[in-house]
Amino acid sequence: MTSGFGLHLNELDRLANQELPLLAEMMAEPIPALAAFHDFGPTHNCPEAGAVTRAHSAHLDLISSRQRQVCDAIDETAGTLREIIALYRRADGQG
Repeated sequence: MTSGFGLHLNELDRLANQELPLLAEMMAEPIPALAAFHDFGPTHNCPEAGAVTRAHSAHLDLISSRQRQVCDAIDETAGTLREIIALYRRADGQG
């Protein structure tokens, strides 16, 4: 452990390899369910119902897209953290 920087590499390693991937998985879990609620079925020639269906679908697309962006950012953060940990361990002669 690099004590000069006050880093707790084992805790950071756990974060990068367990906690962040679990968080990304939890954030990705509802994405398929969001896609399942896109269509309410026929609107029976009711323009208002059609408008609500389109707005609802667009909103779900936006939520799904943002969820995926969050998952990607979490994955990238975990990867970068792993690289930083490896760098500190090499600098400290641990790896």
